[in-house]
Amino acid sequence: MQLNFSKTPVTIGECFLPREEMLNHLTEFETLYSQRPINDNQGGMKAPQAFYAWLVAKKLNPSVIIESGVWFGQGTWFFEKACPDSKIICIEPNQNVIRYRSSRASYTQKDFNTIHWDKEITDPMNALCFFDDHQNALARLPVLKNYGFKHTMFEDNYPVGRGDCVSLKSTLEKNMEEASIIQSFLDVYQEMPPPFKKQRTRWGDDWSQYPTHEPLLDSCESSSCYYEGSENYTWICYARIK
Repeated sequence: MQLNFSKTPVTIGECFLPREEMLNHLTEFETLYSQRPINDNQGGMKAPQAFYAWLVAKKLNPSVIIESGVWFGQGTWFFEKACPDSKIICIEPNQNVIRYRSSRASYTQKDFNTIHWDKEITDPMNALCFFDDHQNALARLPVLKNYGFKHTMFEDNYPVGRGDCVSLKSTLEKNMEEASIIQSFLDVYQEMPPPFKKQRTRWGDDWSQYPTHEPLLDSCESSSCYYEGSENYTWICYARIK
């Protein structure tokens, strides 16, 4: 399998979430976003990430959602709305920061990699593991593989030279030995495009420095959640374990 290390985003395998499907759900999500329990989710997911977390969960409809990195709890609420029948396991080391707690979720402070998942869930292949925890993404892959997980998302998927953790995106773009390690674990890797992007990135520089898919929207009203949260885009991705 050849990886493309041009200025376009790296992809592996098939397209899991077609662009048309993304476009078809923008209006529905914006309505849902207006009902969110936490208006100011500073430090957590805004619309560019929450949209894809919600949409992928909705598409998969997993029996279990494991959310590693809960912060205020807004993401948990979106997972509830996407999958009303799914069990949710919330991992958050700082439990005191959580503002929204779900009656359907269980909570733990343990790190994902230290939990014996074979004792916690019975159907890992039908689970969605969502990481918004600013930890080394590569270190998650062998654990996911070992327990039989298939579906995962990484929210902190920063490009080379940015972010505070090792991401799949930055590793794949470096075209080094570590990229082949990712390739050995995954049969699908898809970065989600920004719903909307302003003239400059969140760091004030030009978008051409960072391989990025074209945004879903060419223009956007300033009152739209996609406009207001556009600076928080983090190259969120879906990855499927072989």
